[in-house]
Amino acid sequence: MVAWSAVGRQHVLAAIHEYDEVGQDAFLDRYGFARSREYVLRYADHSYDSKAVLGAAVRYATGTAATSGDFSGGKSGAARVLRDLDFEVLSPEKDSSVASVPTTSIPNQRRTNGIEPVVATCPTCFLALPASGACDYCD
Repeated sequence: MVAWSAVGRQHVLAAIHEYDEVGQDAFLDRYGFARSREYVLRYADHSYDSKAVLGAAVRYATGTAATSGDFSGGKSGAARVLRDLDFEVLSPEKDSSVASVPTTSIPNQRRTNGIEPVVATCPTCFLALPASGACDYCD
């Protein structure tokens, strides 16, 4: 049984960042998920496979990723957990009707201004460290 309560918004954001870094196909292969058919996670004008992102978020929270067999279907599964964390979760039909707004981020490519942000992460929970350098959750 997966402890969904261990997953916080920061864990989902870390999973979304990983998804953006490696791309959809590699991310789904890494965690053993298929493309979403029922619900997609919508964040920063991008769509993500909701169960795969939540499965990876469980890894960031507990150290072990959830598998597709750990999810119940429909509104009571991944969609409910993600909505409880204040994420937008839509059916694929509704997602395709949402107007896409251009953003300044360029996924999987170098930034055009030549400046790469350096973000220190906690080696235990993989969250971004504050300026103090000490993890708020692990230290």
